[in-house]
Amino acid sequence: MSTPGPDFRQRVPLGRTKLQVSRIGLGSSYGIGADAVQEAYEERGINYLYWGSLRKDSFSEGIRRLEQRKREEADRRLYPRITVIF
Repeated sequence: MSTPGPDFRQRVPLGRTKLQVSRIGLGSSYGIGADAVQEAYEERGINYLYWGSLRKDSFSEGIRRLEQRKREEADRRLYPRITVIF
């Protein structure tokens, strides 16, 4: 468990897009680890992840973990609906 810190859950528009992102982001070039990527997203609310020109394996592993978790959450939400359809 990490120590309490800033919560970046407040969202702002990303340029002219309609995407809502955190006020601060993470860049892949700085060597942040997979665990830190997960913590930033899950505990601090950071959802702007910049895949820069110097890509680190640990950063991509963190993104893979987040993607897998999102799939598992989606499966849990969809499962009850599927059982009702049958």
